[in-house]
Amino acid sequence: MYDMNKPLRCMKEIRFFQKLFILFSAVFFVNSVFASEFTISVRALNGIEQAKKRWQPTIDYLNRSIKQHQFILKPVISLDLLDQMAANKVTDFIITNPASYVDMEVKYGASAILTLKSSVFGTPLTEFGSVIFVNSDRGDINSFDDFKNKSILAVSPTAFGGWSVALKELKDYGFDVENNLKSIQFANGIQQAVVYGVRDGIADIGVVRTDQLERMAVIGEIDLSDYKIINSRMSLGFPFLLSSRLYPEWAFVKLKHVPDEIVREVSLALISLRQDSAAAQQGSYAGWVLGMNYQPVHRLMKSLRFGVYANGDEVRLERILKKYKMELIVAVLVLLVALLIIAILLLDNRFRRQRQTQAEKLQHMLQEEVKNQTSQLQKVNQELQGLIDGANIGIIATDIDGVIRTYNIGAETMLGYEVDTVIGQMSVLEIHDAFEIFNEAKALTQNIGKRIEPSMNVFAAMAENPKYQQAIWTYIHQSGERFRVDLSVSIMHDPTGEIDGFVFISKDIEKQCMAESKIKQLSVYMRGIVDNIIDGVITTNEQGIIESFNPAAEKIFGYSSAEIIGKNVAILMPSPYAQLHDDYITKYMETSESVIVGKGRVVEARRRDGELFPLEIGISQLWVAEKHRYVAIFRDISERKKIEEELKQQKEKAEQANRAKSVFLSSMSHEVRTPLNAIIGFAELLLSDTDQDTNSETQAQLTDIMLAGEHLLLLFNDVLDLSRIESGTLSLHIEKLPLAKIMTECLGLLKSQIDSKKIELNCDNLNNIYVCVDETRMKQVLINLLSNAIKYNRQNGRINICLSEFQLNESVELTISDTGIGIEENQQSHLFEPFNRLGAENSNIEGSGIGLVIVKRMMEMMQGWVKISSESGKGTQVTICLHRPSDRSVKLQA
Repeated sequence: MYDMNKPLRCMKEIRFFQKLFILFSAVFFVNSVFASEFTISVRALNGIEQAKKRWQPTIDYLNRSIKQHQFILKPVISLDLLDQMAANKVTDFIITNPASYVDMEVKYGASAILTLKSSVFGTPLTEFGSVIFVNSDRGDINSFDDFKNKSILAVSPTAFGGWSVALKELKDYGFDVENNLKSIQFANGIQQAVVYGVRDGIADIGVVRTDQLERMAVIGEIDLSDYKIINSRMSLGFPFLLSSRLYPEWAFVKLKHVPDEIVREVSLALISLRQDSAAAQQGSYAGWVLGMNYQPVHRLMKSLRFGVYANGDEVRLERILKKYKMELIVAVLVLLVALLIIAILLLDNRFRRQRQTQAEKLQHMLQEEVKNQTSQLQKVNQELQGLIDGANIGIIATDIDGVIRTYNIGAETMLGYEVDTVIGQMSVLEIHDAFEIFNEAKALTQNIGKRIEPSMNVFAAMAENPKYQQAIWTYIHQSGERFRVDLSVSIMHDPTGEIDGFVFISKDIEKQCMAESKIKQLSVYMRGIVDNIIDGVITTNEQGIIESFNPAAEKIFGYSSAEIIGKNVAILMPSPYAQLHDDYITKYMETSESVIVGKGRVVEARRRDGELFPLEIGISQLWVAEKHRYVAIFRDISERKKIEEELKQQKEKAEQANRAKSVFLSSMSHEVRTPLNAIIGFAELLLSDTDQDTNSETQAQLTDIMLAGEHLLLLFNDVLDLSRIESGTLSLHIEKLPLAKIMTECLGLLKSQIDSKKIELNCDNLNNIYVCVDETRMKQVLINLLSNAIKYNRQNGRINICLSEFQLNESVELTISDTGIGIEENQQSHLFEPFNRLGAENSNIEGSGIGLVIVKRMMEMMQGWVKISSESGKGTQVTICLHRPSDRSVKLQA
């Protein structure tokens, strides 16, 4: 008979050899466990001394926290030297950038036990990226499409945030970096040199790591407004300028030979490090978190084919060989044992020939049975896999170390990772928030009474305690987005009863949590509004019984909420409305005919002391819990009624005065203009009479008479225009007109004044610019503004006329700036007050004080605006906004 127990004995022998090999390995590495000194090497990005100054306080902190061991700092400038130290195991821990860590992980089996939590202006961050920027005046570079034939200046070829991340964004966009760029330059690893190089025109485009521009701006080295960010994007919780996806910060790396006990002690010590400690402040960081997911860095390096992935997929075989080195050795041993067994069986073949036929029959029977059982098992597996994949939940099964073995479609949809990149390659810890695992470990330690490490032990403890088997956890999507899930964890056992792995069943409840949070916030928010608004709010049921009475209602009616809640709302109404209220409610419920529901109106109400007063009220109907509810929002308008009555009386008086003013100005128009025109005419006639023998003193007096008359006539015209504007009788004829023609005519009228003060005039080209204005009033506006720029300018001064076009809102801005005496800051708030000359009335400069008022009113009538900025002693800048005609409209009539 065939011995059925023989294969079991063989398997026990194989397990014996496996345990024996593991024992030899443990003995081989026993010296590492009892090592007393551990070297921590760090990438000295800014030199050896700077690295010592930054990181030595952290090493001192470890020596104080873990007194039984000694930690030594070893700064290293070269990444190649850092790599050699890892290869030769002359260092134990390494602090380096993500790309350098990925090289060591693949080549030497290193692990990122912690990720740096950097501190930038007090903000803790565990991720960073690239900033791609140009000078803000480069209107020809606005996107990646504009990079063709342009030069780029980056930090260095090996800089992660200062080049590699930006290069990945360009290639993912589809930009051919090798053939379309004019040149790629590097700044020898100095971030500031890149910023200055772009500023000084050494290169068109710059690449630095995130937060570099803000750091330089804070210490005054640059002005952020001088730079424009290309491919600008935002990431939730990330406060700095950004052009790329985010990647994990620097890693605290342990090499494969370091004992787990030392790793655990170092991890706990650094995670416990406070942000306000001397080590964190000297190191310019906020602390450490459990090692983040560096798979995005792997993918970036694979995509760009650099570092350990320079040869493409060849590294994958090397990585597999290193990762499964122990398993391969065991497999070889098993193979050798199998070969030995086969040799023994062959030697013993002569003694078993007589049993061969029977063994073959038994074997055939066993094969058929195995075949049937296998078929049944495959069918069950297919059905089970169909149920798992069809479920609207995420199902993940792992081994005892957390490595994912099963990953259903629901989990793939939820997390974004494809099955091929997860099974056997990712740990379930990578999709969890490391800080959340750490906090849960602390909580379980306190609640259960035994120490729980922040690892898979957390989930083992949860699964073993029914109270904690189901809880709300945070998952991390492939994109980095975090969302909450309802997670249930259970333990899988092998046939011997030993723990074989875990099953994670999760349901995405982020939307549900957000909705519940919003409802709770909205409830608190609405309660706060109702309790604090100045309007009274009352809610009643369908019988008119008061259910809520806010503080404003208490103040208005004089009742406290305790007194009034539960009573009929009719108590707040005077007769006869109180008696009719219940009948009105009944009629509304039966017919839906409303006098007040859904409408606002003014009613008479009654206070607690019996006083009647006017109330402005609006009532709305709600349907809550299948019952009618009514909400009344109201306010006491007693004071408003009094004020309205007073305003009505004052308005009537003002209208009477305005009518009197208009009548006066109208009647005086002819009476004043006629003598003024006569005075001006006679003065001009006398001055032009060449036959009359007049001395220079008489001519000066006649000139003064003529100028005074013209000034008085101008003042009267301005007053009359202002009166027309205020009374609404000034009409405009808006049409499409060339701006250049209007400006030329205005400057021609003012040429003598410009020449007399020898003012330099600079004017932008206004040709082909059309605006929608009233020609006469537009000239009046420009002459007013240009006259001011001349009158208040210096001798030999300058006037600049600049134009800015805005296509989106079809408008132009015209700016007139001068180099005159300017306006005192304390006077600028009075610029548009009629007859206020802002102190110029004490000078020899003529003016009425209402020119700017007329300019402002006329610009508003032409749908524009005016804005004035000035600095005393340096000049004034006046900007007016004018509308351009649209394609559909050539002529508009106001």
